[in-house]
Amino acid sequence: MIWGDKMGKKDDNLYNEGKNLYGLGEYEKALDIFKKLSEKEPNSLDYLFAVGRTLSRLFKDKEALKYYQKILNNHPDHFSALLGYLISLGVINKDQKALNIIENELKKGDNAILLARKAFILSSNEKNQNEIFDLFNRALQLERDDAYIWYLKSLVYAKYLEDEKALDSLNRAISLVSESKTNLDNNNYVSKRDLLLWKIFLLQKLNEHDKALKYCGILLKSYKYDREALFYKISIYIDQENYDRASEVLDLALDIDPNDVYFLNFKGNIYLIKGSDEDALKVFNKITDINPEFEWGWANQVSIYYYRKEYQKAEEISKKTLNINSKNPFALYYGSLTMKKLNKKSIAREWEKRLSDPTVDVIFLEKNLQDRIANELWRLKKFGYDLKLKSREHILEDRRRIDILCEDINSKDSVVIELKRGKAIKDTYLQISHYMDFISNTIPFHRNVKGIVISSGYTKAFKKLIDNRSDISQIDFEQLGL
Repeated sequence: MIWGDKMGKKDDNLYNEGKNLYGLGEYEKALDIFKKLSEKEPNSLDYLFAVGRTLSRLFKDKEALKYYQKILNNHPDHFSALLGYLISLGVINKDQKALNIIENELKKGDNAILLARKAFILSSNEKNQNEIFDLFNRALQLERDDAYIWYLKSLVYAKYLEDEKALDSLNRAISLVSESKTNLDNNNYVSKRDLLLWKIFLLQKLNEHDKALKYCGILLKSYKYDREALFYKISIYIDQENYDRASEVLDLALDIDPNDVYFLNFKGNIYLIKGSDEDALKVFNKITDINPEFEWGWANQVSIYYYRKEYQKAEEISKKTLNINSKNPFALYYGSLTMKKLNKKSIAREWEKRLSDPTVDVIFLEKNLQDRIANELWRLKKFGYDLKLKSREHILEDRRRIDILCEDINSKDSVVIELKRGKAIKDTYLQISHYMDFISNTIPFHRNVKGIVISSGYTKAFKKLIDNRSDISQIDFEQLGL
């Protein structure tokens, strides 16, 4: 028991069963148990908090707030409920309200967790980085060995594209967390499983796919139906373009729940990758039948209708998506292209402006940046490149795609441009080298092939490699005014 509620043996066992399911990521099953217990004992703090936290894990934060509020109305010092309340406010874009609550609490005295939470919230609002990391330093001076603070610091480093520092902070957090505890337990605000899932995400982002798969294996060894671990495993195989392995894992996941919209979304995307638009549409329509509020069931249809030149349909689906999430990157990107085709230029400009918002998922911004650079090659002139566009998404024999292929107007050299919204790493160097070799071997009329990596910074390993290559250069997006 967490808060000292009195429970009978039967209820205690049932509550522990719910906690076990929660710890394995079986949130819907856990929620059923916690709600039944809460209905039986509506004033139990344990049960109310468990329902709120589980609802939050199911992305039902507006509903979760009601349970946290019920606790706080009678027990304003219930810190876990307060923290849960702050987290859910952030999810529903009420950061200022969360900050106001934190400021009022900090007037009572410094609190390490609240200082760290404040830093995390400010990092989403383009505040001064020095101010943010000063808050983390204050928090860590108070609680040096708090895993949750290190976890939040890792999340913030990742926001600033400092993935290696994010990984260092995360490893510190992992070293401080008990294997068995969940964040339903007293004074434990992040679980070992949550940290390992975040580590998988970071490793995938750094293209450390084998390491990421190893940690998926660790989680799946504990529980072979861990949905989030399966989700990442499928995603990693897709990144590796190993669609057969991705489909094998996907089949296992859909055996667990044939109506899971996240796994169905993967299935639809694999059909898209393989060029089976009709099969993909069937899957996406199934998703919207199951859950009309799942934005990606709609968003993934927009590109299909756009490329089919069914612009009215693409417009309709874009608007449906944006009614659910006004910052959905696919709907904004393909929707803005659609609006141009329909000569609705003011809407196209508005959606393009939204797409440039830093809170739009950066994974999808490369496509927008690709168009900007391809259309505005003059930005590269100050770096000594006078280029004309040859093609974008240039497909190689091994099905890889060059982001932008250009020709130097003066020397007639081919120029390969690779875009990385994050830092350029060792794999980026290997990637552009492969592209350059391919172009060199297949376009014999050009004297030379040059490479340009446009990224948000670079790692030491990348810099060391290109320092030995006069034909590869790196330029930051910010230097181009993007």
